[in-house]
Amino acid sequence: MKILFAGSPESSAQILNSIVKEGFEVVGVISQPDKRSNRGQSKEASYVSKEALKLGIPTFKPISLDQSFKEKLELLDFDFLLVSAYGKILPDWLLKSPNVSPVNIHFSILPKYRGASPIQSAILNGDKKTGVSIIKMIQGMDEGPVYCFHETQILIDENNLDFFKKNKTLEIFQSKKVIL
Repeated sequence: MKILFAGSPESSAQILNSIVKEGFEVVGVISQPDKRSNRGQSKEASYVSKEALKLGIPTFKPISLDQSFKEKLELLDFDFLLVSAYGKILPDWLLKSPNVSPVNIHFSILPKYRGASPIQSAILNGDKKTGVSIIKMIQGMDEGPVYCFHETQILIDENNLDFFKKNKTLEIFQSKKVIL
C-alpha cells in the first residue's frame, strides 16, 4: 500500500513517523513551505518536512496547489492520500488523485468540532473526552463519511500542548483498531 502524506505540525510528524514504523510505504510528503522563525531571522521547515527529511522521503512544499504542482504529483503512484493537519484546503483534483481514497485524520469525534482547532475547542468547552476520526475526504470541510474513530479522555488540567505531548493522537494507530 502506497501513501502520499500531507501534514505540517508536530502532531502530524508523529503520525508520519508512526505509519513508517508500522511498515507503510510513504512515497512522498506534502507540507507547508518553510516559514520565517519567530525572530524573522531565517526560514524554518515544518515539523513534517523535518521528519520526512530524517526518513528520506521526497517532500513537496508548494506555495500553491496549482497546475505545476499537479504535474509533479502525476508522476507518483499512490493508493491513499493521508492528510493530517496540512493547513490548506485541497483542490478536487488532489482528492481524486489516489488510486483508492483520500483519507483525513481529524482530531475530534466528528461531526463535533469540524475545522482547524478541534482539540482546543473540546478543551475550552470543558469536554471530558475527544478523539480521532478517520474519514474519507470530500470537498466539504471534514464532511466525508467516517470510517472509524477512537475516543480518548481529556484530563481536567490538560491543555492542548499537554494533549499532544502525551501522543494521544497516536493511540488510534497503536491500538491497531484502524487498518487503512
